[in-house]
Amino acid sequence: SIIPPHLPREYLDALYKFLDYKSKLNVKSNAFSPSIDDDCFMSSGFIDIYSGKVKLSQIPSGNGWKWSQSKGRKKIPIPSENMTVDVFKITPRKLKDEKIGLVPSLKMWVLHIQFDATCNSILWCEKGLDPTKNELDFIASLLCV
Repeated sequence: SIIPPHLPREYLDALYKFLDYKSKLNVKSNAFSPSIDDDCFMSSGFIDIYSGKVKLSQIPSGNGWKWSQSKGRKKIPIPSENMTVDVFKITPRKLKDEKIGLVPSLKMWVLHIQFDATCNSILWCEKGLDPTKNELDFIASLLCV
């Protein structure tokens, strides 16, 4: 088994999500987009892969907050695939000197897949904003001219 013993439950969830995603896609390809969609944190369950090692500053955020890495970071070797997966959680943090009251309650996972001196990144939104259909319709009505 590639699962390290004593891996915390939430890291196990992220690793299982990666393994499921990997079974459907060649994560070692270099044909992925380097740019991240602005709505990557809107929906729980969003998952996508990007070329290169994604930096926190590249991940879209909202007004008055940015993404912050949690203290935990796990490197998980997968010798059978000749790769290592670096997994960490990110959550919103209020920007210094911002007057906003609350930051959204979001949780995303960043997985850096390292292989053959190359790296691709997966973003998985475990907990997104999940707007209702009415909220989406209202936002769309504001955007349409």
